[in-house]
Amino acid sequence: MLKIFTNAPKISILLALCFFITSCGEKVISTSKDINEANAMIVALKESGIDANRNPTGELGKEVYQVTVEDGFFSTGAEREAMRILTDSCLPYSPPAPIAEGGMGVPSASVESEKRKRQAQMDLDQLFRAYKGVTCVKSILVYPEKSIESLKPFPSSATIKIQYKKFNPALTVDVVKAQTAGAVEKLDPANVSVVLEPVDVQSAQLNSSESWKKLFITGGVAIGLIGVLMIIMLWMRKRKPSEEEYEEESDLLEENELNLLESGEDE
Repeated sequence: MLKIFTNAPKISILLALCFFITSCGEKVISTSKDINEANAMIVALKESGIDANRNPTGELGKEVYQVTVEDGFFSTGAEREAMRILTDSCLPYSPPAPIAEGGMGVPSASVESEKRKRQAQMDLDQLFRAYKGVTCVKSILVYPEKSIESLKPFPSSATIKIQYKKFNPALTVDVVKAQTAGAVEKLDPANVSVVLEPVDVQSAQLNSSESWKKLFITGGVAIGLIGVLMIIMLWMRKRKPSEEEYEEESDLLEENELNLLESGEDE
């Protein structure tokens, strides 16, 4: 029992360590196999007031990048706000569904054609996302009808919707039309519909007051526990000398009794 109290300073240090450990914690917000996508998420979060980090995991050449924020026991709502900001910024990317490899009676030539269309859509999304200030890109590509039965087959067409939080003079309707036409087979820029829409991505609303409240409560509890341990230590130290005095008095009494017995035998 006494060993516990003699180790009170160590216990105090342990309590302090627990206090600091619980005050922080990394939360994984999203993961991506593409380092550029992970970097885009970090930039979006930092521009909105949330400090984020990129942690690679997995085998060499097969890394997965985790995007994390600090939001431990003394939470300020960083995890919740980070998810909102990524959603408002259309991150991580949502690529078109992959094309099945043959089967179901689909000729391989058709599969390859669909793959090219899917890749063209992904390339356009990445191209327009590269413009500073762009948050979301949605594209709908319609390729020309190739049926020999149609007297007037419809031509290629496209609809591009781009949302941005900061207007970029380099991104105009004419530029979007020209770049889209260059990526789609037999597409005339006149058949490209473009929508440029400003959006308001609000900065992170962190709840610092709740964090400070938890900090004070936990700090008070930790200080209280350390105080109780110190009081017990002082009490044990005061009690120890009295026990030693009692043992010394007992030894003296035993010696006196022996002396009396010896003196009685001599008589």
